[in-house]
Amino acid sequence: MLQLKPEHAKAIHDLYPANDMEGVEIFEKLINALPAYCIFSSGELAAWMVQSYYGAMFSMQTRPEFRRKGYGIYLAQYLTKVVISRGYIPFVVIRPENDASLSLYKKFGFTKNYQTVRALQRPHATSRL
Repeated sequence: MLQLKPEHAKAIHDLYPANDMEGVEIFEKLINALPAYCIFSSGELAAWMVQSYYGAMFSMQTRPEFRRKGYGIYLAQYLTKVVISRGYIPFVVIRPENDASLSLYKKFGFTKNYQTVRALQRPHATSRL
């Protein structure tokens, strides 16, 4: 288990499912300020997880070629302990279609309290005379 570094932010962002909503800069700031951990396998960044600016454990990702090796479980257990030791109540925000994460956290004893809804807001371009 290693601490993520800002230079990992681009690779993380590229695989983040909602990367159209969050910029690389967000990941750089999170990595600099909050608990963020990763696992390397054969010298490559294989899996990672970050605590978000609003307190959630978030952006747990495993690169496809490293899945089904237990890295996600290990990261989730580790970050859960870190979050608790920092005085936070651990929670996750999971997209409804993310069955793998829903199953993983259910195994840890997490319960669903709210339905997740995400929206992307952009200014409406209008022509004004």
